[in-house]
Amino acid sequence: MDPKAFLLQKFNVTARQRIDEALHEGIDALKLLLSKGLEVSAKRFNKDQKYKHLRVQTLPVW
Repeated sequence: MDPKAFLLQKFNVTARQRIDEALHEGIDALKLLLSKGLEVSAKRFNKDQKYKHLRVQTLPVW
């Protein structure tokens, strides 16, 4: 598949739901940040490590 076509294709239902949930969570985090400050917001939204299963691939060292 052409890389441009791949990047511009529509999201499937599962991906769309995940994106919508993440956007809503981000909005809630921003609202809390603006109303209560960084410490309260960080404690609430960083409490669960939802994405700890994702691993960053590193480049090999030569």
